[in-house]
Amino acid sequence: NYLDFTMVLGGIVDLWVLPLASLIVSLITGEQRDLSRDLKSALNLLRMFRLLRVLRLVRLVRAIGPLYKLLVGVVESLRAMKWVLVLTLLQLYAGAIIWTSLVGR
Repeated sequence: NYLDFTMVLGGIVDLWVLPLASLIVSLITGEQRDLSRDLKSALNLLRMFRLLRVLRLVRLVRAIGPLYKLLVGVVESLRAMKWVLVLTLLQLYAGAIIWTSLVGR
């Protein structure tokens, strides 16, 4: 698929070629220059295409029934874990205040 090839090639350019080229330019000229800043709009477009590729996988997950049920269960458990995290942080904050006032004297 040409879209997949373009995205993989863009990822290679983004992650490997541009940092290497920036390093070579900075070694030769002595000035720090970020080449990825010059191509920022094109790289942002490529990242958006990567997100669209992930959305294609979501469509596949919906087509497979048991995998979809598993994903729904994980998402619902994360909602419950959110409140556990909030309560844990609240207890940690209260404990920190108490210990600071007891030990800090």
